[in-house]
Amino acid sequence: MSDTRTNLKSWIPCLDRLLVKEAEPIEMTTKHGLILPAASVAENSAKICEVITLGTGVSDNPFLCKEGDTVICSKFAGSEVLIDGETYLVIRNTDILMVHN
Repeated sequence: MSDTRTNLKSWIPCLDRLLVKEAEPIEMTTKHGLILPAASVAENSAKICEVITLGTGVSDNPFLCKEGDTVICSKFAGSEVLIDGETYLVIRNTDILMVHN
């Protein structure tokens, strides 16, 4: 079986798009000690994703992130794609709200 990362590198998003993998939702505790299940947290918040690969870009809107960075993007951003049995998102550069590198 071939390495998934090798197969992912052969897919290059067009223009200002990125291929990202959504992080698993985490359980959170409120300041009063209530535990919020992971499904509830994920349903009501922006997406936390890892950048897999960048598109070719456009000159007037450079990428602020690089491969491997963690980004927060809009809740409804992107289109889901299935590559080698795993679900990824193709999002626009402008859908990124924050970058953690």
